Amino acid sequence: MIHSIKAFVQQEWTGFGLGPTPASHALSWLLINGSTSTASKLVWLGWRNKDSLPCLTVKFARYLRYNYRIKAEYNALQQLNTHLRNDPGHLQVVARPLAATRLDGLEVTIETALTGRIIPALLQEQVARPGRQVSGLASLLNWLIHLHLKTATLPTPAQLDELVFKPLLAALTDLNLSASEKEAMEWLMTLARSNLAQARALPLPLVFNHNDLGPFNVLVGRAGDLTGLLDWEFAARGLPLSDLFYFLNLYGRESGLTKGAGQNWGSRLAAAGMLEGNQQRANLSTFNNLSLFEELARSYIHQYCQKLAISRRWLPVLMALTLIQHARNEQAALSVNQAAEQAGLTRLQAGPILTTTGDVKATGSNRLKPQGYFRSELGNYLIDLFNSKINLSMPELNS
Repeated sequence: MIHSIKAFVQQEWTGFGLGPTPASHALSWLLINGSTSTASKLVWLGWRNKDSLPCLTVKFARYLRYNYRIKAEYNALQQLNTHLRNDPGHLQVVARPLAATRLDGLEVTIETALTGRIIPALLQEQVARPGRQVSGLASLLNWLIHLHLKTATLPTPAQLDELVFKPLLAALTDLNLSASEKEAMEWLMTLARSNLAQARALPLPLVFNHNDLGPFNVLVGRAGDLTGLLDWEFAARGLPLSDLFYFLNLYGRESGLTKGAGQNWGSRLAAAGMLEGNQQRANLSTFNNLSLFEELARSYIHQYCQKLAISRRWLPVLMALTLIQHARNEQAALSVNQAAEQAGLTRLQAGPILTTTGDVKATGSNRLKPQGYFRSELGNYLIDLFNSKINLSMPELNS
């Protein structure tokens, strides 16, 4: 396999736009095994011996059944490069797809290499300097806003049904909801229907989402500035704010900036976006000690909504849908792990591959169980909605 890849690189080099074809002995390679999961891909970085940084990234799956992920990421990179082709400053954050082939039955893709460190590595260095931890996040926000403005389209009724109502309805039936949680979920359904009834005044665009935009997939420079975004295999057109909510939620947890938020960080994050300035402090009875990061999250959410013309009335629904999506992904991973253990196999770690209710393939029952970070966040979020700890300033819906 390795010899076949090297031969393919040499054969296709002239089309890469990376200068003269180097001799085979003038290239160095480093194989990266990012995870023990059978679903994870193998990444091979290539250097010209005269360079200090890699110029190529070769990707291939461990097993044939995961070929589709390799192809999906390559297709996503092609779409991104099309969307951003006239924006070189934004395009440099995304790898350029160079070539794709099949060798020994495995999909193999080649793309330009990105530089930087994943955010968790930066956070470990700056643990004692929380102010600097958030200094470079604006570049990620601006990039995300730019991409979503470029790709925004109005959804069809069928798309809204698939992306909004089906997940909410499925959560009502799949979750062992308490009476309070059920009431909160039904309130969200009512709010979504009310918003869609005013579609002209409250438009909800569809955008091109990463769908796994955690800190572990964001490369930054030493100052925290954005240098690259990794792992686009789950990218798809979907609802706005999903990527931003997901990133802010995980960044707040991993950075330690939300320490003390307890088990309701998702609710605090939603509240940060739903309320304006001083109104925020006046209405959040249990959230009155807003941290630097919560202030920053509020600013980011409002900037995003302002640029994409998204009404504040959509925020409770969009937050719930983000938590539902990732709670389902976690449950699917747990189901795979349990099935592997029952079969006496090595524990597997499935990635966040599910984005619709129809994708869930749990063993035994399809009912979501109260396990995992996002399932816990969802439960606490629904309880907070029920207890009116988040004042949404929508009395006609709160009654």
